[in-house]
Amino acid sequence: MLSKKMRLINKATTNIRRAVAFVAPIASTACLIKLGRDS
Repeated sequence: MLSKKMRLINKATTNIRRAVAFVAPIASTACLIKLGRDS
């Protein structure tokens, strides 16, 4: 029971990390573009 729960948690954390790794560069690029337009 516990190992199954741990596996699900690990899977979720991996998915979150992948999502963050994918979104972070896009978000930072968007921020840079926005800052570039403002200044």
